[in-house]
Amino acid sequence: MKGQQMTRRNFCWFTDSGMFNDGFRNRFEAEWNGKRELAELGSGNNYFYTGEVSPWRPDVSGFAEELLNLVQQQADWEAPSDEAVDWLDDVAEDDFDELGQMMQRTFNRWIRKHPEYKLDFFEVENVRGVELHEANL
Repeated sequence: MKGQQMTRRNFCWFTDSGMFNDGFRNRFEAEWNGKRELAELGSGNNYFYTGEVSPWRPDVSGFAEELLNLVQQQADWEAPSDEAVDWLDDVAEDDFDELGQMMQRTFNRWIRKHPEYKLDFFEVENVRGVELHEANL
């Protein structure tokens, strides 16, 4: 989902039709606001959802093995030899992890350096449905 810039976990409400509002401190506040706004709009929704919202964080550390495979293929293509074919076949797990951590730090620095690519989308978890009844409004 896409919305306001967020740096910490908070709560939201949303509908199937795409209405969305976030920035609430707790689920009760999100539910109360959703009921009030949907009643004011006369939206025709019989239900909506609440959930916990947290910023989505890209994790590139898991691509270390894939990167080394691509480098190995490049070496085999550009400098074909028996050595190039199996050059990086025996990389230790700790070395993959080290490369992955380095890739993550580099990606994070790159994102900070280029604010035009700053993330403004997030994950919604622990979603609960709320049924609207006239008595609730």
